[in-house]
Amino acid sequence: MVNQALSGFEEIIKCVIVGDSGVGKTCLACSYACNAKYDLRKLVRTHQATVWATDHYQNDKEVLERSWCDLDGCQVSIRLWDTFGYHDKDRRFAYRGADVIVMCFSLLVPNSLRNIRRIWEPEARRLSPNTPIVLCGTQADLRYLCVDEKYINMEKGLLYRNISLNDMIPPSAGREVARDLGAPYYETSVLTQYGVHDVFLNAARVALLERRKIKFWNAQLRRIQRPLIQPPMNFPMPTAPKVKVMLAPSGSEISALVNNRSECDVTFLVDARTFEAHRICLAVASRFFEDLFSLESLAKLPPARRRRKRKSNNSNCYDDEQLRSKFPARFFPSSSVSSEQDHLLPDSDLDSLSTTDTEYESSVGGGVSGSADSGGGVGSGGFLSSGGLSSATGLRRTYQRQFPLVIPYDHPAVETIEIRHEEEEGEVTSKTLKSYIRMNEQISAGAFMVVLEYLYTGSLRPFEVHLDEIRSTAELLQLTDLMVVVDNMKTSQDFLNIEMDKQFHVERIVKIRELAIDRGFLSDISFEVDNGIVLAHKALLMGRCEMMYAMFNNDFIESASDVIPFPGINAETFGALQEYLYTGETPRSLCTDSNKHQEAAVDCVALIELANRLCLPQLMTMVEVAVVEQLQSCYDSREEMLLDAISLVEPAKLYNAKQLLQFCLYTLSTNYTDIMTHHHKLFLMLPPETREQVELKRWPPAWYLKEKDQFERLHQSHTGSKSCKQQTVVVQEYDSRCGCLCFSRRGRHKLRDPVEMPL
Repeated sequence: MVNQALSGFEEIIKCVIVGDSGVGKTCLACSYACNAKYDLRKLVRTHQATVWATDHYQNDKEVLERSWCDLDGCQVSIRLWDTFGYHDKDRRFAYRGADVIVMCFSLLVPNSLRNIRRIWEPEARRLSPNTPIVLCGTQADLRYLCVDEKYINMEKGLLYRNISLNDMIPPSAGREVARDLGAPYYETSVLTQYGVHDVFLNAARVALLERRKIKFWNAQLRRIQRPLIQPPMNFPMPTAPKVKVMLAPSGSEISALVNNRSECDVTFLVDARTFEAHRICLAVASRFFEDLFSLESLAKLPPARRRRKRKSNNSNCYDDEQLRSKFPARFFPSSSVSSEQDHLLPDSDLDSLSTTDTEYESSVGGGVSGSADSGGGVGSGGFLSSGGLSSATGLRRTYQRQFPLVIPYDHPAVETIEIRHEEEEGEVTSKTLKSYIRMNEQISAGAFMVVLEYLYTGSLRPFEVHLDEIRSTAELLQLTDLMVVVDNMKTSQDFLNIEMDKQFHVERIVKIRELAIDRGFLSDISFEVDNGIVLAHKALLMGRCEMMYAMFNNDFIESASDVIPFPGINAETFGALQEYLYTGETPRSLCTDSNKHQEAAVDCVALIELANRLCLPQLMTMVEVAVVEQLQSCYDSREEMLLDAISLVEPAKLYNAKQLLQFCLYTLSTNYTDIMTHHHKLFLMLPPETREQVELKRWPPAWYLKEKDQFERLHQSHTGSKSCKQQTVVVQEYDSRCGCLCFSRRGRHKLRDPVEMPL
């Protein structure tokens, strides 16, 4: 047991803490007596009823030493007495000998404040009627944490009570109750240590002022001040909401097309098996396939289009000719069903074509090239010009007998290249010119399948194929990176392939930007936007956009169209969409680094609307991040930032840009005073629910500004009155007929005490 001798000039204060269970009495006592620190995760756990034992002062020397303090020149030991918060407990032993009672309530639990009047004040008056009271509001930090996203999303205890702004008790309400009790009022927070010392030091002042009425001759007690005015808690500025790019959904990229045969435009013949693929996907992954598909005959091969023939009498079902007459703007003039089979190959290739089929009337080279020269030529994109259409009619029968067309290509990996005219019957008739490439017999079907998967995914999965077969195939196809990957696997150095995988994807993205985006290489669809035509690739569009996949693979008009109208979007905005769908990266036009990329005229709001229309949440977040970075970059020009934030609130809400909406609301809330001063009319144009949301989260809140103003006013008045009192001489008036002070009657002398504690 710790014993400490007293000299007779020290004062010991017994401070009893009462209040409802769960308001934070024990944490408050531990924070002052033991200097305990609390983090938010510990405070949001499910409440467990505990009491801080008062025998710490007898058993713990450090706790006893911490209880002593110099209060206005008087040595005081504040001994805390914690109690249970259950209403049915007998607490008369705690009230016995109490010098001051601290009644606690939670600032976010209105019922705990009502219980002060209903339960705790009557109990204190009954068991300790002459003991002064101090009212204490706890958990003051929850006033701003209740709207903090980190606190809201934090994992809390199973029985932890969720709070809202509607539960918040303003300081004026607590002060009103304190006035009715005739008690000082303080607020505390064990999380930030705000008010912890204020409440107990001033509770000790209240107790000593009450004690001075009895020990009026004690010189130390006469130096005790009235309870000090507590400054309002610093209301921290809320943290800006984090705006980040969401992760890409699994399977939404070019790799997902490896097992998808939709919109395949080339077929490989290997052994007795056929493999369908997308030319643009192979061209951006391999230099060999880029050179192969750069042949003029293959590069200008018209894209496969889904042609429709009516199979029933359903009036809602149109065949291709009816679609052409009903929607002429969606089709090229030379792309009709009858003229598609009359498509001419470039003269440079026709001169070198040869065939061994004896049913052809003559070799493809001489007859076809001469007919093409006399017919008026070939238009752009591989279609006949208007002059060539008239001559094509007379030659239709001749060209039909020329299929399949054999195109020579001198490479050890390729035997023959054929262009065939095919028509498949079904609900939707597909009538196309399709290319077939027969690979060298040294290439096995299994090895070629592994190579194709590698070109789509960038990863090697050998299955049951021997690595030597894969390496020989890669050598024939001039895939040096795949050869390195195979060598690493053969030497059990697979860890090196992780870097090779990353390098493959980086180089493929560079190739996609170079070939597909900048040059429009092997494009098979066109989009008509407000200011022009944009060339695109169905395969790359479908990889990351389910809306595009459904549009091209179902019985829609767009699946049979040459040109798809996209109103309300300009070419720059669609180009940003196209770059995202092709690469999965943030479009270069959204990059804020002007040293690396030149800024294009991209309408971010239009791009957000487009991302919302096509259900592309990742692109939405990319645009949100870019817009927020631009807003933050113009923070110095606050007026411009506030105007942009006001103008972006409604579009962000309309197009489901949730992160951008939260940031704009945050900007308006934290600059509420400036907005009401300079942009009041523009702010009033917002919908009422938006204005209400901004006012609800305004910083600083209205009640805080009111409290701060009141504190400054009271502090100034208190400072002024104190200076006046220091100039006043305290006079004790005694009756001239009185004798010794000890034997004079009380009514015969008057003591004027200038520090009498007011209620």
